[in-house]
Amino acid sequence: MGKTKDKITEKVQRANIRLHSLIAGDYDDRQAVFHPVVVANLKELIAPYIETSIGNKFLDVGCGTGYAARLVENYDFEVTGFDITPEMIKRARQNLPDGIFVVADAGAVPFRQSAFDVVAISGVLHHLAHYEPALRAAAVCVKPGGLLLILNEPCVKGYRRFRQVRRFTKKFLPESRVKKHTDSGLLGADEELLAEYHVNFSDGIDPKKVKAILESENFSVEQIQYTDLNMIANLGDRLYYDILKRLQQIKHGNIHAAGFDFNLIAIRWD
Repeated sequence: MGKTKDKITEKVQRANIRLHSLIAGDYDDRQAVFHPVVVANLKELIAPYIETSIGNKFLDVGCGTGYAARLVENYDFEVTGFDITPEMIKRARQNLPDGIFVVADAGAVPFRQSAFDVVAISGVLHHLAHYEPALRAAAVCVKPGGLLLILNEPCVKGYRRFRQVRRFTKKFLPESRVKKHTDSGLLGADEELLAEYHVNFSDGIDPKKVKAILESENFSVEQIQYTDLNMIANLGDRLYYDILKRLQQIKHGNIHAAGFDFNLIAIRWD
């Protein structure tokens, strides 16, 4: 069982590196996470916690192009980030030249225990075959009294309920940034599936399980926000249309009827 688990983990890791190496150049164009409404929602959500954080050391886990770090760039943080894909790290260094960004694996966080006041994990857990080790590794980096932010994760609540709809959109409305690489043969269909492991094989991440893991690591979960913003923006990516812009008359905080995605805020109390 252990060898099988390791083999799956390695395959998923290789698929993620392959996919994100190919899409690094236009990753920041994705509505699903970079749409102004999505970003505004997150900034509003985390602001009360960030403004009262205990210090200025910020860690962006699985940073990609520096997404989570950019959410707090108006605050006086010393930013550190890491990602397993070198091309993503190059982009992060360009976006945030004052930050420190290194290539590393989320399952083997290269920083000491209690080193950071705020640790953020944005859209990372669902890319991992076994996310619990990475979650615990990130959690131990948080200082007592510090914040852990888990953002932009697909939630089992909505993904299971609309499984058939998701299959339809995946088949008939593929995301252009990925499709062009599968069509050219640079990215295999199996690699595309593996790179978003928990979306394709277990319908996302269960926030209740995440909460239980964090509580076992002496965290108090302060807030879980269920939202449909990411899914609506993702559909916009697939339709080449800004759906969220057309829905601006609807307050973004109220768009979470299905609960496709979630954001979680926790504080370490020991």
